[in-house]
Amino acid sequence: MRLLNRSRPAKGYTLVELVVTMAILGFIGLGVSGYFSNALGLYLSAALENNISEETGAALERISRELQSAAPQAPGGEAVSSPARGASSSTLTINRPSAMDCVACVDKSAVVTFNLNQAYRALYRTTAQSGPVVLTDNVTSFSVTASDDSPELRHFTISITREKNGAQAVMETSVFPPGTRDLNWREVIR
Repeated sequence: MRLLNRSRPAKGYTLVELVVTMAILGFIGLGVSGYFSNALGLYLSAALENNISEETGAALERISRELQSAAPQAPGGEAVSSPARGASSSTLTINRPSAMDCVACVDKSAVVTFNLNQAYRALYRTTAQSGPVVLTDNVTSFSVTASDDSPELRHFTISITREKNGAQAVMETSVFPPGTRDLNWREVIR
């Protein structure tokens, strides 16, 4: 049997050195993974909030465009049936008799209704031709307030609140109907 030659330096690492190195790398890895998981969580949260805001804004834009086509059913009538002047409602009913003559319009219904279905947490657009269609989901609140101002200052304030996976978006717009101020619809988004 040959004796070990202690004068020669040993090649490799000892078991203790390997265990200590692995422990140090493990702690560093935990810190780095914690940092990246927090960053990923913040990114996903911001992306969700952005998505909810975009969808809510699109719903408000759609309602505003429908209001732009509103007109009284008869001379001297109201372009918006619900809510009444000075009232608030979770239903918006718009009269648009000109849709019957619209060549480019797919839906030629004379009345369009927007309402919140609390059971399904969905905002519906309903017409005689298409029936109820989901405009957006995860809606916790939808309200329309008609001002009680004089006809030249009359406007509608529409508010939608949506919540999804803990993220919430509240958007509100004020729309001035035809015949008010500068004879054009306009909206103010807050």
